[in-house]
Amino acid sequence: MAAAGGGHHCCSQQLLDWGATAHYSALDGTTALMAAASGGHTHCVATLIKAGAAVNSCDNSGMSAIMLAAAAGHVMVLRCLMRHKADLERRLFQVWP
Repeated sequence: MAAAGGGHHCCSQQLLDWGATAHYSALDGTTALMAAASGGHTHCVATLIKAGAAVNSCDNSGMSAIMLAAAAGHVMVLRCLMRHKADLERRLFQVWP
């Protein structure tokens, strides 16, 4: 997740080649795809999707990769996610205590 979030495409690809799972999520639900999308790292996003990352998964707060990319203004990442069928209709939900 750190490699993708930092935009280290070659390192991300190497980890995937060595058996890392593209759909792993942290305890808060954050995935490597979300980290790459929020950082604007289009190459990492494309690599993770090709390796099987779930494009429409959400973290524990309801945020998805496309929401994070949009919030940060990463147009190229948005285009990549849309080409791979990211859900544009999903609405952010808030969990109230």
